[in-house]
Amino acid sequence: MSRLPFALPALLAGCVAYEPTPIDWTKEAAALGEAPQQITLSVEDVRVRTVAFSPALNAQRQSLAASAAKAAASGWWEDPTLNADFLRVLSAPENPLVYGGSLAFTIPLSGIPALEKRAAEAYAEADRWALIAAERDAAGEAAVEAVTAREIAAFAATLAQTLNGTNYVGALDVARRLADVGELPRADYEQLVADSREWRRTAFELGHERAAAEASLREKMMLAPTCEIAWRDAGCEPQMPTNAYTALDFTNAPSVRAAVARLAGGEMELDREIRRQYPELSVGPAYTREDGYNRIGLTGGLTLPLWNRNRVGIATATGTRDAARLAAVTAWQSAVRRWHDLKLEQERLHVRGPDSPADVANAERLYEIGELDAAGYVGVVHRALTEAQTSLRLRIDTAALAERMKSIVEGMSFKGE
Repeated sequence: MSRLPFALPALLAGCVAYEPTPIDWTKEAAALGEAPQQITLSVEDVRVRTVAFSPALNAQRQSLAASAAKAAASGWWEDPTLNADFLRVLSAPENPLVYGGSLAFTIPLSGIPALEKRAAEAYAEADRWALIAAERDAAGEAAVEAVTAREIAAFAATLAQTLNGTNYVGALDVARRLADVGELPRADYEQLVADSREWRRTAFELGHERAAAEASLREKMMLAPTCEIAWRDAGCEPQMPTNAYTALDFTNAPSVRAAVARLAGGEMELDREIRRQYPELSVGPAYTREDGYNRIGLTGGLTLPLWNRNRVGIATATGTRDAARLAAVTAWQSAVRRWHDLKLEQERLHVRGPDSPADVANAERLYEIGELDAAGYVGVVHRALTEAQTSLRLRIDTAALAERMKSIVEGMSFKGE
């Protein structure tokens, strides 16, 4: 009995104890309350903060950590088996008790544990590259939302200032009075009013679009729901990447490398299932006591896979491997097509700048000195707003194209260290 305290730690050395991790909601709520209520960012800041704080990316990092832990814990041999028996001879000889035991260790002649570890490492590598690809995509899409919110904020300020400006409001009132006395066709005045109302509806819709973009950004950057976002890089022109790639270059794309690593894991799993057909050897020491004599020796065993029971496992692993191979080729084709489509959009749709806007400042000067009537001045303002809105959409589209291309370039240049 004196040896029992030493034997128990040895037997329990490989065991893992359960430890709960409850959520402290009070602490979480306090952290949310301490978050800043206003923040000033650039589009590049948004890219960095999204990669660092995005809940979706953090969940993917948890999956990667689990895959890495699984790879680190893989490759062990089968646990040894301990057998014991205790018999009593029914007739009463001099030594009626027969007992003994054996300890058997399975020797993996097939090399299955090593293949299991390599497969787990390949899947962990696949998850790592999938995370890198997701980080680049998330940064690019967040940058698109940042540009959208920034540009709409600037245009909305101009729009509100224009529609509430003294000259504009006064010119509409003058046009109304001229229409009342018959000096301005009623239809022309009604058209000016309808256009003015349409611009106010546009301002309302742009406010919704901006709010949606900023709400998405707050979620991705883990900001407080009430945090106001201001922009420090208003008016910044997007820089289009000038990189040139061949189709084979996209085998270095993170999404493709993730698919290729997953294919490698599938190949090793198929090899492992095939090797299960091979016999496994188990050997170990044995002890018996019979007729008053102690006997010590070796015990051994050999599996005989005569029926090839692993046919289902081989078929399943073959199907998984083939699906992974198709997924890798599809990922490569998608990466090539995505870059080609962005380059085509750049060449065909972004080859010229926006049209020159109407000169509102000159129209205001002419209106103030009486060289331009009220209806003419309001018409110039509406045309200028139309051209400014077209320019707004072109700036957003151009910046979105540049940010998505930038994400691809970053992924292609990522070495994975």
